[in-house]
Amino acid sequence: MPRTRGRAASRAPPVRAAEPLRVAVPVPELVAADCDGAVQEVFATALGLLTAAGAELVEVGIEPFLAAGELLYDGPWLAERYAAVGGFLEEHPDAVHPVVAELLARGTRITGVDVFAGIDQLRALRRQTETILGAVDALVLPTVPCTFSVADMLADPIRRNARLGRYTTFANLLDLAAVAVPAGFAAGLPYGVSVLGPAGADARLAEIAAVLHSRSGLAPGLGTFPLADAPLADAPLAEAAPTTPADR
Repeated sequence: MPRTRGRAASRAPPVRAAEPLRVAVPVPELVAADCDGAVQEVFATALGLLTAAGAELVEVGIEPFLAAGELLYDGPWLAERYAAVGGFLEEHPDAVHPVVAELLARGTRITGVDVFAGIDQLRALRRQTETILGAVDALVLPTVPCTFSVADMLADPIRRNARLGRYTTFANLLDLAAVAVPAGFAAGLPYGVSVLGPAGADARLAEIAAVLHSRSGLAPGLGTFPLADAPLADAPLAEAAPTTPADR
């Protein structure tokens, strides 16, 4: 639950005139234990940019989000994947990458009981995450907890790919909207953060991401292309336009 006092979840549009934007962030202990030094450095920079823009940071436990993410590759949804492409895999086994085939094959061992148990577990986790998101305007996380070399990925592709998706895969099952935005460089590598919220909050999340990206001073990619026009990008987040019910 949030460490600072949160307003009750409501579908009514919040009043922005006198309130700063409330942004949920993971507790520092989790980031320190879960992310490498480069990610921690850039994430701290991103949080500083949000604070400078007028946002109020609210530390929350993100365990329900992470638990939902684990269901994507270790839960019964693998059976859904196999149902979609299993016929092709059986008829053309040589046409499928062996790592993909190995992952999909797990879907054949999932029972109906597993499916309904997984659905019940996801429903419970969704209620917990809705409570957290209902008290804030967005959730900001590192996009990845670490980086791997190509050789590292080839040596253990399934486990390390799941590791890279630790802060993103839950968005699929929880039906969340998300925007990934560059945040900085550390140890010679680029890193970013993800701005997440309920389905339908895309415009609001994009607005926050635009502010963050603009204040970072980073170009969009390796080229010399300018950032897209964002009228609110340089304004304090506390003065941003009101959120509509559809955004919540």
